[in-house]
Amino acid sequence: MSGPLTGVDPGGLAAVLAGGGTVGIAWELGVLIGLEAEGVTLAHAARIIGTSAGSIVGTLLGSGLPLRDSGRRLLGPNPELPSDHAVPPAAMIAAQVSARWSDGPLSQAVRAELGQIALSAPTVPLEIWLARMSATLGTDAWPAALVVTAVDAESGAFGTFDAGSGVPLAAAVAASCTIPGSFPPVPLDGRRWVDGGLRSTTNADLVGTADRIVVIAPLRVEGRSRRRLEAELEPVCTVGARVAFVLPNPAFLDSTGSNLMDPRFVAAAGAAGLSDGRRAAAEVRAVLAPPATRAAS
Repeated sequence: MSGPLTGVDPGGLAAVLAGGGTVGIAWELGVLIGLEAEGVTLAHAARIIGTSAGSIVGTLLGSGLPLRDSGRRLLGPNPELPSDHAVPPAAMIAAQVSARWSDGPLSQAVRAELGQIALSAPTVPLEIWLARMSATLGTDAWPAALVVTAVDAESGAFGTFDAGSGVPLAAAVAASCTIPGSFPPVPLDGRRWVDGGLRSTTNADLVGTADRIVVIAPLRVEGRSRRRLEAELEPVCTVGARVAFVLPNPAFLDSTGSNLMDPRFVAAAGAAGLSDGRRAAAEVRAVLAPPATRAAS
């Protein structure tokens, strides 16, 4: 659970994979495939921070499974994504969530309010949610570099899970993806957990002492989420860390509207991510170069 993270080397490369719903999963996976098509891989990252949708993509990245195989399975005509089993929240519940969940920083008290909504909302049964997540991930083995974020539904406290936490991978990822009102809170270590995005879409302040950071986030170039992301990274940037931001083409975000859980946009999101990954490859490659190599070039 939260506390010192295990299995992480000091310094090195960190990959930050943000939340973004079903559309975000497809776009982020497309980005990684696009980067690989240009000869750039993040699979060797010492730390992979996955929040909500990013926890799914981070698992795929860190697992060693071929990303193209995951792409065919999750981005094809019949995508096998966990949102297939979501129960659309009642209008009143959706309104309560929307009224509290902005893209600004939420206090612990507001996170607890959203957690209480999640605890009382009618959703798909927990066992179905966990089974669907396990099938989506395609592995039960924790990637050594993966850090999954979540929020305690009762207290609103922030927590992280990793390979040393002793909890099932699918359960930790399901917790990180549990949008209040849409999916059931997930019990782990005697507590019940919901979406890590309640604390931050990116949680990039978990990069530790990484000196090379790649952020893949379905965010607009400008906006509160972007400003918060930059604030999260300010401490490491101040001491010289290099950062590459891979963000979507704004035209793609405009075309999807505000419903990031809409499966109709999965194929388009994957294609847009592929294009955005190819476009960003040169910038990411420059950040991946070790400091000595950059100094000599």
